Amino acid sequence: MERRPRGLVGFRWGRGDELVVFKTQVRGRLTPAQREEGKARAKAGLAEERVENEHRVEKPDTVHVISWDQTPAQMRRLVAAGQREFVALQDAGADVLACSRNLRSELDRAVQTLEAAVDKRQDDPRAGYLERMKDAAAAWHLTELLILDPEPLVASDFVSWVAQHGPWRDPTGELDVKNRGIESGYYWKEVFSCAIRGDLLAAWRCLRLLEPDSVHSAADDALLAMLDELRALLLAMPRRAVSGRGLNDEEGDVVRDADYELWRSAEMGADPDSMIDFKARWMRWREAMQVFARDYAAAVAQVGPELQDFLQLILGNVEVTLRRIDAEKDSWYHLVACFLQYHVTAARKQELGALVKQSIDALDLEVDARVHLLLTVVNLDAPGILQQLHSTVGDRWVTAHLAELLARCGALETVMDPASIEASGFLQTDDFLLGDLEVDLREFFVLEYAASLGLGGQQSDRAALAPGAWRLTASYLSALTRKVQVPPGVELPLGLLHMQAVVDLQRPVSDRFCHRLAKGCQMMGLSASSLARQRIMHWWRFRGGLDNGLQGLSNALVWASTYGEQELAERMLARLFAVSRLDVLDALVDHLAASAQLTQTLKADALAFLARYRAVHETIRAARANVNAHVDEADQNDEILASAYSQATAQLADAFAANLVPRSFCVPLLKKVFFESQRRPQLSAAHAATLIAALEEVEIAHDRNDLLKGVEAEDLAGLRTMLVQCMALAPIVSRVK
Repeated sequence: MERRPRGLVGFRWGRGDELVVFKTQVRGRLTPAQREEGKARAKAGLAEERVENEHRVEKPDTVHVISWDQTPAQMRRLVAAGQREFVALQDAGADVLACSRNLRSELDRAVQTLEAAVDKRQDDPRAGYLERMKDAAAAWHLTELLILDPEPLVASDFVSWVAQHGPWRDPTGELDVKNRGIESGYYWKEVFSCAIRGDLLAAWRCLRLLEPDSVHSAADDALLAMLDELRALLLAMPRRAVSGRGLNDEEGDVVRDADYELWRSAEMGADPDSMIDFKARWMRWREAMQVFARDYAAAVAQVGPELQDFLQLILGNVEVTLRRIDAEKDSWYHLVACFLQYHVTAARKQELGALVKQSIDALDLEVDARVHLLLTVVNLDAPGILQQLHSTVGDRWVTAHLAELLARCGALETVMDPASIEASGFLQTDDFLLGDLEVDLREFFVLEYAASLGLGGQQSDRAALAPGAWRLTASYLSALTRKVQVPPGVELPLGLLHMQAVVDLQRPVSDRFCHRLAKGCQMMGLSASSLARQRIMHWWRFRGGLDNGLQGLSNALVWASTYGEQELAERMLARLFAVSRLDVLDALVDHLAASAQLTQTLKADALAFLARYRAVHETIRAARANVNAHVDEADQNDEILASAYSQATAQLADAFAANLVPRSFCVPLLKKVFFESQRRPQLSAAHAATLIAALEEVEIAHDRNDLLKGVEAEDLAGLRTMLVQCMALAPIVSRVK
C-alpha cells in the first residue's frame, strides 16, 4: 500500500500485464499502538475483535485497470487477419473450421516470427509473452481438433497436435544415426522416438539398418525373413488421415521410395463413413502383429531386448510403454499419443480427458498453468477454455476470436438471437457485467478486444492511436446486435452503444480522417452528437488552438450550435475567455461568420457575447478600411473614426448592460475603444454609467489581482478620467443628437 494525500491506494496485479488500482480505507496490519489499544479494551471487557473490525478490508467502490502495451511488433499481423476472418464468420453459411484454421495459421506464423526475433542469449522482455502465446497456440489447435472439428475419433489428430507442439525429434541423434548406423549410441532411442510419434516409416528406415550385408548362415536368412515380414506389417498400419490434410498432401521433405508408397497406401480418409472400416482393418493389423511376435520370437530375441520392447510398445503393452516414455521425454502427451496409436486407437474425443488424467497420474507430474489449460481443453469445457486463456495468457485477440468460433459452432452458450433474449432467461447473475449491462461470454470477449483496438490497446511502440483503428472496431461491434435498454424506454444494439463510446474518444489527425469518421458514423447509425463532438474537437485541436489564433474554433462552434452541444462549446469558450487576449478574440470573430446563427440556436451568454463583440469589431474594422481608402481626406477621416469608435463604445456598453461581457475582458475592451481612438467617444449618460459601473465592479472584485494582471495603474486612472468626462459631457451630446 502507498499512502496518498486523500487516503490509501491499493494495487493488485490483474491478468497479463494489467495493474488494478483502487481507493481503499485498508490499514493493513494493526500497528503496535492499535494492538495495545486492543489489549486495553480487552482488559476493560471489550472484545478485541472490535478493534480489528475498525480496520477490516473493505471492498473498493471503484476499480481502475491500468495496462501498458506489451504487444510485440511481430504480432501486429494478427489484427488484419483476425478482422477478415471475423467478418467472414458473420455469414450464416461460413465454414467455422476453415476460419479457425486460417486464424491459427496466422497465429503460428506470428509466433514463429517472434521466436526468431527473441534474443535467447539475453533477458529479452518478449520471452515471457512468447511463451504465453505458444501456450495459446497449442490450446487453440487442440480446441480446434476436439471441439470445432466434427471428426469423432481423436488418435490421428492428437498425434499431429503433439508432433507440432511437443516434438520428440533429437537432431543430434538423427544425424549420428545417419552417420554411424546401428553403432550409434542414439540408435535405439531414435527407433523408439519414431515409434512413439507414430512414424513407423521412419522407424522402419532405422530398423532396416539391421539387415546383414550378405547372407552367410541360416541365422542371417531368418533375420532377413523376419525383417521383410516386419516391414510389410509396419508400413501397412491403418491410419486415419489428419483432419484438414488430404491423402496426397505432403508433410515435408520425404524420400518417395517403395517404402513411402506402401506407407501412404495404408492411410484412410477422415470421413465418418470410413470409421467402421478403419476399426476392422486396425483390428486385423493388430492380430497380424501378435502372430508375428509369436512366430518370430526367436529371431527377435536374437536381435536384442530393444526390438522386443519395440514390438511390445506397438502391441500396446502399458508397462513397456511407460518405461520407454519415461526414458525419452517424461511427458504426459507423449504417453497419451502412444496409447492412442497402439492401444485405444478408436478412442473418441469424449474419452480423451480420462486418458490424459491417467497419463499424468502414471507419470506423477505436477499440473502447472499450461497443463491446467490443456486439461480444460481435453475436458471439452468451452467456457473454461476462454476463462483460462483470459487469466493465464491475457491476449484479447485470442480470446475474442476463439469465443466467436466456439459460439458459431454451438459449443458456447450465447444469446445471439435478439428476439429470444426476453424468453431465454440465459443471462443470470453469474454472467459478466460491463458497467450496468449484463453480457455473455462471447459479448464480453468481443467487446474487450474491440475496445482495445479502438482505444489503442493493440498499437505497439506508438504514442498515438492508429487512425484507422475505429473501422476495425466497427467490424466487431456491429456483430453484437442484441438490443439493451440504456435510458428507460430506449433500446440500442449492444455493439452500437459501445461503438459510440469508442468514437467519442477518437483523436482525429487530419481532414481525411474526419470525413471518413463522419461517413462511418452515418453508415453505422451513430447519433449526430457523437459526430459533432469529433468535428468540434478536430477543429479545436488541429485547425485552431491558442497558438494558431483559434481559426478553426468558429467551425467548431457552428457544429456545436447545429447539434446542441452547448456544454462542450461553453467549455471551449471558457478556456478562451480565461486568456483575455484581444488578438485571440479578434482572430476568432474574424472567422465566426455564423455568429447570428449561433446566437439563435444556443442561448448561451458566451456565444451571445461573441456576437456582440463581432459587431464592435466589424464597426471599427469597416471604419479603418474606409479611412485607408481615402488617405488624402484627413479631416473627414478623423470624423469617420470618431463616429465609429463612439458607435463601437455604445455597442460595448449594451453588451455590458446585458451582462454578457466576461469580467476578464472588461479592461482590455475599454482600453481598445478609448485608447485606440484619437478622440474621446461620445456616449449617452446611460452608456457612460454602465461602463463606469463595469470598471468599478472589476476594481472591487475579490479576484481583482487576476482580473487586472498586466494592467498599469496609469491605464486604470486614464480610463476612470475618460469615463467621468464622458458622463459629464453626456447631456451636451444628447442635446446635439
